[in-house]
Amino acid sequence: MRTLCILFLGLTFLIYESQTGKLPAPVCQFRQPVDILLVVGDTRTTLRYSLGRTVIAPGVTSFIYNMLRLFSFRLERAGIMAFSDTPRVIAPLSNNFNFINQRMMWWKPEFRGTQTYRALFNVRNYFRLRSRRQSKKIAILMVDGCSDQTDLTVQQAELARQEGITIISMGFSNNVNSTELQKISGDSRYVFGVTNDLFLSSLIPTIMNTICAIGNEVLISSPSTSPITSPVTSPTPPAPLAELILIMDDSESTRDFSGIKYNYNRQIGEFVKTITVNMNLETCHLGIIMVSDTARVLVNLGTNLPTMTSAFGEFAPEFLGTNTVEGYKSATTMFATMSSANSTTRRYLVLVTDGVPMDTSDITQYTKSLEDKGVNLGLLAFNTFHGLVMTTADKTAFLQNSSWYLTAQSNTLVDRAKDIAGVVCP
Repeated sequence: MRTLCILFLGLTFLIYESQTGKLPAPVCQFRQPVDILLVVGDTRTTLRYSLGRTVIAPGVTSFIYNMLRLFSFRLERAGIMAFSDTPRVIAPLSNNFNFINQRMMWWKPEFRGTQTYRALFNVRNYFRLRSRRQSKKIAILMVDGCSDQTDLTVQQAELARQEGITIISMGFSNNVNSTELQKISGDSRYVFGVTNDLFLSSLIPTIMNTICAIGNEVLISSPSTSPITSPVTSPTPPAPLAELILIMDDSESTRDFSGIKYNYNRQIGEFVKTITVNMNLETCHLGIIMVSDTARVLVNLGTNLPTMTSAFGEFAPEFLGTNTVEGYKSATTMFATMSSANSTTRRYLVLVTDGVPMDTSDITQYTKSLEDKGVNLGLLAFNTFHGLVMTTADKTAFLQNSSWYLTAQSNTLVDRAKDIAGVVCP
């Protein structure tokens, strides 16, 4: 697998080399910290075939690889976030080109929808938690089509810009709506497009010039530019006492029919709201991942209550299968990229489900790894029937050595929410 990935990346690099020749040395010297996040849509229309395997459009990886080679990584950091139905951090912000390149090699595209608003929501949270103080924040959005929900996408983009994030939008097909991209970026100077992914690398010089201009727009005070003054800084927020990630089942069996349409089970919704009300979100952090056929991050660790409330209002259940392992994969990533570095922070992961997964064998590797890293595992099985069919093997896969196993009827879920909040954030 690793050999195929390296070979594929080498082939995509040759695409650009053959078109334009050797790339120049690093072209920009930043004079202040700059954090750059490439936000890439790995939607179904980016699917290609190479050596009998499905891969993302080669021009995308060629563009990323060749552009990153132009950074000195002295004051700048770069990272990669992919999205389709689910936003995923492929490479966290880093000043190590080899590390980013290695993480890109193991990228597993989702090839589904274009939930751009979810991506931008996650970009906002990621920068808020991981960007450096007084750094310029740049998100480079790469898409080959329109977002599934334009209004929500534009709304999230506006909020991101208000939070100091500059969005560069790039389209790489004839199906891209340039008007939508302009609304996302808020400035036509930051919108670029080509008709095919193989032409993306032709934009590298222009994109680099744009990044350089944005990155050096506002300089940190120094003797050579202005009188020395004491910078106004915000106090560093204390590390959370505890972190809880909920993996919430939204499979077909969690839906209720209202007479007009199917809605998410009301009692499960009340469970989530009760958790948020009974946890002090200033001292304890909460993350929520929905899982059915796919895993979708609803809120990241550290999200504040108003943003959570907004996310709950925008939630669209999947109502499909029970591919629970995807939830554990997503939780592993969230702990790796969003969790506090403080060793005293207690960490919890609880699965809330009304059924058993398609396969528990793959889940075990994730729960064992998480337990080895000090994460406390929990399981809440609700509705009597499903609670009864939860076998000992299922419980072991979810809990490993933990005994934190809870059951509930739908009408007692709220009580279990209070119990969980009391354990995590007393």
